[in-house]
Amino acid sequence: METILDTTAQLLEDDPGAPISRIAERAGFSLATLTRYFPNRDAILARLAEREQVRILQGIDRALRDLDPAQPEAALRAALRFLLQAFQSRQKLRRQVILTFLPRMPDTLRGRVVDAVLGEVIDILELRCAGRFRQLGATARFVLTRSVMGVVRSAIIEDRLDVRDPALEDELFRLIQGFLEIPADPAI
Repeated sequence: METILDTTAQLLEDDPGAPISRIAERAGFSLATLTRYFPNRDAILARLAEREQVRILQGIDRALRDLDPAQPEAALRAALRFLLQAFQSRQKLRRQVILTFLPRMPDTLRGRVVDAVLGEVIDILELRCAGRFRQLGATARFVLTRSVMGVVRSAIIEDRLDVRDPALEDELFRLIQGFLEIPADPAI
């Protein structure tokens, strides 16, 4: 399975339009064998996306594991940096997944992917840094997570911003930090 996924990722980075038959050939499998695991190219792309989500979640977990509740900004910065680094490789493949696969993905599944990645960061910050950042309700979580992922996706699709640019990380950090900041007490 991993051979098929790794081969597909490499091949589609070089040739985004490669058919499943070429993927099978490059991976060293017959088309019949490959289609037993994956009925079509979209199924392979879906599995690649799932694998990447797991990798990102594990990296974010590592980045937040030693979170100092007194300094959540450092953990937030580390998690954001890891997220952006995950999008830095295989840009052509990522663009293809975003443009062809995500629009066909059911809205609920697409939302779960975003919530799983960025929701994890918010959950940990709220749990470990209670009182430092405001608690987010469902609407606020939706706005924050979609804002961050919208910028990242747009940077990849439009190819106008480089996700490796430290300025992008800085601006996203400011966006998240400003959104999470506890509002001033109106009684003061």
